Amino acid sequence: MGKTNTVENIIRGAIREVAGSTSAAVAPAAAVKEAAAVVINQTNNEPWIQSRVTLGALGGTFGAVAVILNMFATGDVDVVQLSGALATLIGAGVTLWGRWAAKKPLGA
Repeated sequence: MGKTNTVENIIRGAIREVAGSTSAAVAPAAAVKEAAAVVINQTNNEPWIQSRVTLGALGGTFGAVAVILNMFATGDVDVVQLSGALATLIGAGVTLWGRWAAKKPLGA
């Protein structure tokens, strides 16, 4: 919530500066809130729990771990399935690292 308020204050300040006003009523609150959400998303600053990339990578991780655990629990280890699950784990790990290490969006 702290980043949202900070971004909203920056947007309000920029609008006041451009409008040449000190009034807080220059920018409609709903417009500022919507603009702040877009800025936070575009700059990769949303909390991890709101990141679709993070949630998708975690889903892939849990699925791959479930496959691996099932193989070892049943004693039916298939090399092809195991290699696929391990590749999924590696891909999810790289995805999480890239998302969390990102300081700016691609192409910026």
